[in-house]
Amino acid sequence: MFGKKIPLETAFIFLFLFLLAPFLVDFCFYLQTNLWIIHGGLGAFRSWPIESSLSWKITLHASAMLLWILIVIHQLLTKGKGIHRGFGYAGAVLLLVGLGFSWGPLLSSKIPSLHHFGGVTLMEITLGVNVLGIAAEFLIALCKIGQGDIKGHRLGMMSVVVFTAGPGVYRYCVWLMTWALGLQGADASVLQTTWVHEFSLSAVILLVICMLMLPSFSGHKWELKKLDGGSGMKILSRLMCVLYIGLVLLYSGFLVSLAFMWPKLT
Repeated sequence: MFGKKIPLETAFIFLFLFLLAPFLVDFCFYLQTNLWIIHGGLGAFRSWPIESSLSWKITLHASAMLLWILIVIHQLLTKGKGIHRGFGYAGAVLLLVGLGFSWGPLLSSKIPSLHHFGGVTLMEITLGVNVLGIAAEFLIALCKIGQGDIKGHRLGMMSVVVFTAGPGVYRYCVWLMTWALGLQGADASVLQTTWVHEFSLSAVILLVICMLMLPSFSGHKWELKKLDGGSGMKILSRLMCVLYIGLVLLYSGFLVSLAFMWPKLT
């Protein structure tokens, strides 16, 4: 029993059930206070509520992404059988709504930033990477199934799943670091909390990109290994691999910068 290898899909089902918890915390905090505050108002995050006029956008975003997680679990269970395709279309609509309503609240948020790149904050860069990464991998996966490439479609959707898991892992990372550094109280240092926020963002997105370069999750490596297939898809796969390598370098730089910055904040 214990010697059996757990299928990748099964492992991700358990992971997504685990990742639901931090989102439910935010939901419960909203129901109690009528305020959307990241991490349920933990520590100095309480100082950065989303404007009340944007609450409906956050509610749509959060609701759509929670339903998307349930769709993902269903798709991992069915593996192309039954009403897999119908749920896939529903998932595409939910994903479009969830991603679309994430931009406005972020751009108007008052969360401070320790890093900028070309005038854009680290959080804005990370959201852009996550949203565009999910959209690109999802569209590529749809093209694969249209070409009859079942394995390419599966790997492409696994890339989408990995990207989707990022925000949940980020929240757990923030929780652990906040408690480990004693920043959970209302008098927590804003700069130190911002450091935890940016360090968690950088570490998690770096983990996500590195996972996407592994054979188990990379439809692009599969495409480049195939003897058949169109040259257009191969060019696209090479471009995606180059972009991912560039992101690894970028976020590695952010982490190194944050590591040197911490002693100055304590």
